[in-house]
Amino acid sequence: MAGGTGFVGSAVVKELIDNGINVLGLARSKSSAGKLISWGAQPIYGSLTDLEVLSKAAAQSDATIHLGFNNDFHHFIKSGKVDQEAIQTMGQAIEGTKKPLVITYGTTGIRNYTQTEHMVSNKGLSKLVSPRKSEIVARQLINQGTNAFVVRLPPAVHGKGDRGFTKMMIDRAKEIHRAEYLGIGQHNWSAVHRLDAAHLFYLATMYGFENPLTDERIFNAVGDESIAMADIAGTIGKKLNVPLKLRYNPVSLGNTAFLNLMNCSASSTITQRTLGWSPKQSGLLADISSSAY
Repeated sequence: MAGGTGFVGSAVVKELIDNGINVLGLARSKSSAGKLISWGAQPIYGSLTDLEVLSKAAAQSDATIHLGFNNDFHHFIKSGKVDQEAIQTMGQAIEGTKKPLVITYGTTGIRNYTQTEHMVSNKGLSKLVSPRKSEIVARQLINQGTNAFVVRLPPAVHGKGDRGFTKMMIDRAKEIHRAEYLGIGQHNWSAVHRLDAAHLFYLATMYGFENPLTDERIFNAVGDESIAMADIAGTIGKKLNVPLKLRYNPVSLGNTAFLNLMNCSASSTITQRTLGWSPKQSGLLADISSSAY
């Protein structure tokens, strides 16, 4: 498993171990290895650029889950290329077998529709070109006969310990003493709690074992299908007791401008029906209001 010590990955590791599965986790440092060991997993030293390590680990494992990605936006193009090569390497290592390979992507984009599992993700990115091509590579592997799957995560994967987009919005509101949102059109996020997402990764992996010839290979890890940015900002404002400000110029939103431009509603109807998955944890707005943030 790659990315097993991250915000979502750590929950996936614990979910797998709680279900009696032995986990081999990629570790870039002694600190990461120590975390994996403390959770009951076995570390293997390496990074996403160590292709021989990835190939060997995938070949010797019964299934592979890939959650690793370097979210350094200053080197995002390079991160995208590393991700593609890692996926291709792991896919080649299990070529000719029925071993599941579960890849992570996102529901993020700028579009005017709700994304379902059967929609090709990159078609909604004409105005937001991303160097991350995880789903495209996974689809190529699927077309070549690899038993690969994609779990799409929303921009708001929330819960205690979150350091992602939701936390960025809250931190900016603290810094400028107001909560802001963009008033151009209707912008919405999809969202999921990290523990619900972790359970979906487990179910997707088990489904891959049992259904190597299935047509259902794309899953949306979505608890909240569509939440207006105005409601997110309003909830943050109430939590911090700061005023809510409507903006019409994205530039005025500083480093959170691109977050407000996202319009990425997504449905998990097919995912829930196929995997028997049902979100159990709190929704995004309730979580923001809680002590988790």
